[in-house]
Parts: sequence; structure tokens; C-alpha cells
Amino acid sequence: MNIEDHVTSLEFSKELKEIGVRQDSLFYWNIYLDHKKECPEVSWELSFGKMHDLSISAFTISEILEFLPAKITTYPNSSFGTFVLTLKKSPIKSIQYVVNYECGTNHFPILEGLFNGNLCNENLGNVLAATFISLANDKLIEIPT
Repeated sequence: MNIEDHVTSLEFSKELKEIGVRQDSLFYWNIYLDHKKECPEVSWELSFGKMHDLSISAFTISEILEFLPAKITTYPNSSFGTFVLTLKKSPIKSIQYVVNYECGTNHFPILEGLFNGNLCNENLGNVLAATFISLANDKLIEIPT
């Protein structure tokens, strides 16, 4: 297993930065300019620590989990207004990890989760990042700045 399996991808890391998440993590995506070639190429490399101002946080699974609340209450006076974070592991590789906030007060199969459909990804860090981004865009949580 590579370290890339334990952190948010460059794409999700960029999205988290764009919505204003503070750039403070153990690992970073650092831009790299290869001068050895006739036409220098720009690439991104994952490394421990921030190398320059263009670095983008590559959040670990535990770091991104710290951003997510255990539960979200949308309607405080309703018995169906509390949703609890759920994480499931699927046997299907392309959707290996499944995340949603499910109704935590009463369990009825007919009730939808907080999201219309589950969020899925083969990388746990990415599905957690997608969950955070969705909650932040819907103004259900505050962005750590």
C-alpha cells in the first residue's frame, strides 16, 4: 500500500483548498519543475511537509475525519432530524468505501440519508473529502480555516 492510498488525491486536495480549508497537514502535494528536459515539465509530488507557498495539503484519513462531525442535526425538534456518520466497506473495488449520514434517531429503511445517494470511492481519504465538500457546500458544517 502506498502513501497515496492514505491521503486525499491532488484533485480533492485542490477542491478542499478552493473552499477555504486551512492548509495544515502532515503531507503535501508539492509542485515540481523538471529542468532536465528540453521543455521543462511541471508535475506534483506527494511529500512529507510543506516545501513552498504553492504546496497543497494532502490530508490523511485521520485528519479529514477530524473535520467531519459524528452527527448532524437538521431539525432539532424532529425525531427524524438527526443524521449519524456511517462508513461502510463494499466488496466492489471501484466503490470500496461508502459514506453517508443516516437517520440516527429512528432506523427506517424508507428514510433517505442526508445525501441523495451514498458517496463512494475506492480511496477512503477521497470519499471523506467528498463528504466534507458536500456538507460545506450545503452549509451544514463550518470550514476549518
